[in-house]
Amino acid sequence: MGEPIRKLVMVVVVALLLTSGVKSTALAASPQTFTDFNGSVNEAFCENESAETCQATVNSSDLQITDAKVTKKGKPKYDPGPDMYFGTSRLVNNSEKTQNLSSQEFSKQVTETITTTVTNGFKAGVSETINASFLGIGSSTTLSAEYNYSSAEAKTSTDTVTYTAKSQNIEVPPHTTALVKVYLKKVKAKGKVNLNATIGGPLSVHYKSSNIEGDFNGITYEYFKWANHLPKEYKLKSKAEKLRFKGTGQYKAELGTDFDVRVKFKKQESDEDSKADKQSKSEKQSQSGNGNGDKPYNYTVPAK
Repeated sequence: MGEPIRKLVMVVVVALLLTSGVKSTALAASPQTFTDFNGSVNEAFCENESAETCQATVNSSDLQITDAKVTKKGKPKYDPGPDMYFGTSRLVNNSEKTQNLSSQEFSKQVTETITTTVTNGFKAGVSETINASFLGIGSSTTLSAEYNYSSAEAKTSTDTVTYTAKSQNIEVPPHTTALVKVYLKKVKAKGKVNLNATIGGPLSVHYKSSNIEGDFNGITYEYFKWANHLPKEYKLKSKAEKLRFKGTGQYKAELGTDFDVRVKFKKQESDEDSKADKQSKSEKQSQSGNGNGDKPYNYTVPAK
């Protein structure tokens, strides 16, 4: 009967480019369906038999799966995750002039995850692992993930990524201290994919009806080309004499996208500032770094 039936495993490199400003949207879970390949062969083979009864035992252990591809289906949807604190730089300007000062560089290792699920697959006897590539997620991060065409089980892969927040040039007013805090912005991404593959190679069928019993050996295409009905996931490629499978899957990923740089200023105390009894609280605040040129601000930097 050939080698034991094994599951088709497809390893994919996933990375989906996300841009900021997309409205947060939840991705509803999709029902899972799996086409019985051997059952489809049986149905296609027996529907052309004239006998009232036909039983076909299919051996698909030598099935050949090629041209496996994973492609994006629609736009990804995501929600902002918790920001991760990276570090703080304290930049002091004691001079009489505005200075451009550089913050520290911060690096951290971040664990990122991706979970994949097949929502529409097929079960068959196959004997090889398929590698494919898929457009990535986030900034420069590449996550490895697994799609198993014949399993409803969710697969979670983790990867440890080193993120480095480069030194930032900050314009610091005279007699002012700048506090520069850096955070890694994280997202929870969700999306759908198309799972396509070409099915070919030899198939053998042992069949019997009320009139005859025997064996039939041929290529996969021959079993389906005269079929009156095919499952919606299958499409015949007549020129190549192969069968094309079109399935679907989902993914969920948690990863970093950008650095958020937050800058605040604090005026250094002067002799006049120490005379607190001569000034109101609001007056002191007007001298504490909220004037033009030293208001707090923040900006984003791509995480590479």
